[in-house]
Amino acid sequence: MKQNVTAVDLPPLVLKPDSERGQALTLRPLTEQDLVDNDRLENELYPHTWSIDDYLVALSDPAEHCYIAYSEGQVVGMGGYEIIKHKGVKHGCIIAVGITKSWQGMGYGRALFRFLIACCEAEGCQALHLEVDDDNIKAQHLYESEGFVFNVLLKDWYGPGSRTLRMTRGSADFSGLHGDPN
Repeated sequence: MKQNVTAVDLPPLVLKPDSERGQALTLRPLTEQDLVDNDRLENELYPHTWSIDDYLVALSDPAEHCYIAYSEGQVVGMGGYEIIKHKGVKHGCIIAVGITKSWQGMGYGRALFRFLIACCEAEGCQALHLEVDDDNIKAQHLYESEGFVFNVLLKDWYGPGSRTLRMTRGSADFSGLHGDPN
């Protein structure tokens, strides 16, 4: 029987507080009540976003795990991952990690990213991957610092003219993942 890993099953997520705010963030699983706030944050952060309907599907899929981060009632971050099997290997796909712009640069994104990686590892993933816009250099540096490497350029992945990098961690065969042509 598959056992889902949640924030409760892992050590508490400790997010580095900003010296001025001194606030810690609370991380919990995303619920339907969070979807409007999550949608607003995602539209602030990404040029290509999931719709609220996409998140409704994800919330009903036991392979997908979405989280929201907040402080004093204000949504300040979100992230998620999906567990898939590809060529006989269990993969963790980091589907989102984002912190509102006014809270960036203080370590919260890294802490959230490490939490998502830990969730994937706790579920027995042997490999990890994610997709990131090729012009999002700040995110690419974060992912590289956590052991991810460039795998393939996906042209038109998010729509005509988009250029997306797949980054991976682990030694699995990632070719053909999610139906990409490579």
